[in-house]
Amino acid sequence: MLATRGRFPTVRVDVKHIVAEEDFAVFHDVVHATSRGEFMGVPPNGKRLDWTEFHFLRITDGKIVEHWANFDQVGILRQLGVLP
Repeated sequence: MLATRGRFPTVRVDVKHIVAEEDFAVFHDVVHATSRGEFMGVPPNGKRLDWTEFHFLRITDGKIVEHWANFDQVGILRQLGVLP
């Protein structure tokens, strides 16, 4: 998310689902942002974008020790007009 913040500084994240069991947690969110910086070679265009993300966390002693994420890059590129 930190690398994305410069490209999309006006961001709102809506967490939709959280599932946790033992030392593992998963959450699904929807991000709402405005294109203000280059993203994957595409210059900023001021468009309002929405995309989904899934985050997988492993937690030890109350701290996140591993984090994997997957987000809809194709959806972002479509909204930016790069892909049909």
